[in-house]
Amino acid sequence: MVVKKNAAPTRYKGVNMEKVKKYSVPRRFADSGWLPIYGKDAKGKYNDEPVLLRLLPPMGDMDLPWVEHHIHYADGRYGSQRFFQKAGEDFGFGLTCLAQHTGEPCPACELQEWAEQNDQGELAEQLRCNVRFYCNVVFREDGKIYSWGAPSGVITQVVAFLNNPKIGDFTHPTTGRDLIVQKQTANRGRFNVQYDPDRSPILTPDGGGEKWEEARDLTKAIKLWSRDDMIQILVENLQAQAPVGKVFGVTSSHKTAGRKHK
Repeated sequence: MVVKKNAAPTRYKGVNMEKVKKYSVPRRFADSGWLPIYGKDAKGKYNDEPVLLRLLPPMGDMDLPWVEHHIHYADGRYGSQRFFQKAGEDFGFGLTCLAQHTGEPCPACELQEWAEQNDQGELAEQLRCNVRFYCNVVFREDGKIYSWGAPSGVITQVVAFLNNPKIGDFTHPTTGRDLIVQKQTANRGRFNVQYDPDRSPILTPDGGGEKWEEARDLTKAIKLWSRDDMIQILVENLQAQAPVGKVFGVTSSHKTAGRKHK
């Protein structure tokens, strides 16, 4: 399907510009990352060529083109650096901060505070809460939709563009603008963001313009663990670094009853 000029697809809801005006980008421990479209050279390093992408508009319950995700990482016991793992599983994951997302006490925050107070500086540094901003983006190189965990430095620049009346809501599928994003490898992996002055529709390689509507509501992509499950994961992964079980009064095999978030 070819989108007619200036026609807004049915799922386009626009950015909540009032929220953008009041929005303050939270900054946490980490502010680096990479684009999923980047290939690696022969030495296994990520390329730093400029990438042309389109930030897609909010979907579903999203009010902004991104969703904040406050997350804890650490060096887990199963060998996945900066990620937790469960025994017998290959994939690693971070733990969503309960304090930031639900207002409930967060075991990872409590353990991080304990580590700071008990001269466990390395563990405290690992567990410090990070923030990522999940965005739906289309990369012009292949026309595919990606969910990108953008660092706060990128979103700071994006907010400035949205608040610029000469630019406005550049996420519009047919009258918006692309972003030019370049990784600054000499500056700890941070990014420089510019906007393409030419307005252009989102077109997939086959010429269609509606494929962007396959993008997800990223509010549904954040996994919330129960407090008991978080404690169990922390004990299993970090017991070799600190007496985590004693901090929470549990053992690695302990499982208390509790409601699990979905």
